[in-house]
Amino acid sequence: MSPLVYKITKYATLFILHALVLYLLLPLGDFCSGFVEGFGSFLLTGLFIAAFAVFTVIDLSGHAGEKRVDYISLAWLGLFVVSLFAVISAGDRKFWTSRTLEAETQDEPGRSGKLILYSNNSFSAEKRDLEWSCTWQGEYEIRKSVIILRRDDLVSGSDSVFATEYQIDLKNNALVPAAPGFQKMQIMRTDMGFEEK
Repeated sequence: MSPLVYKITKYATLFILHALVLYLLLPLGDFCSGFVEGFGSFLLTGLFIAAFAVFTVIDLSGHAGEKRVDYISLAWLGLFVVSLFAVISAGDRKFWTSRTLEAETQDEPGRSGKLILYSNNSFSAEKRDLEWSCTWQGEYEIRKSVIILRRDDLVSGSDSVFATEYQIDLKNNALVPAAPGFQKMQIMRTDMGFEEK
C-alpha cells in the first residue's frame, strides 16, 4: 500500500468512527435511545481506540514507509477524548443553550414524559419507557400563560404523553393540558417569567 493511500485510509477510518460516536451521542433533532444505542456507542469507541492502536503500531514499525510518530493521529485522539467527555458529561442537554423550564409527568407505571424548554425558544419532549426513550425537538411560544409547542406530530408520535398546549398553573406548580385526555405535568424547575411574548 502506498503511503498516500495508507494516510487516506487511516484518517478516513478515524474520522468515520469519530463521527459515528458523536452521531449516536449528540442530542440533535429527533432521536430514540436505549440499550442498543448505548452499546453501539461503547462498541464504536472501542473500535476507534483499536484502530488508533493498530495505526500507531504500523506507523512506529515502519510498514507504511518511515518509522515515525504521527502527531495528527495523536491530536485526533486528544480531540476524540475531549469531545467524548464533553458530550457524555452534557448528557441529554443542549449545551449550546440554557434550560428555562423542566416539567415531568408519570403517564402510567414504567412510562413517563419530560418536557424541557430552552432559552432559544426550542423544546425537547422526551417519552421514557422502561428501557427506551424517544425525544422530539421543536419550537415553542408563550401567549398569556399558555405554552404552545409548535409540533404537529407530537401528540401522535408520543402516544398522547404530550399535548401541544399547556396552561401554566403557578399556584400548583403545574402545566395543565389545554385539551382533555392528557396528564398534568409537574414543574420541576423554572427560570422564566410567564408574561406574554
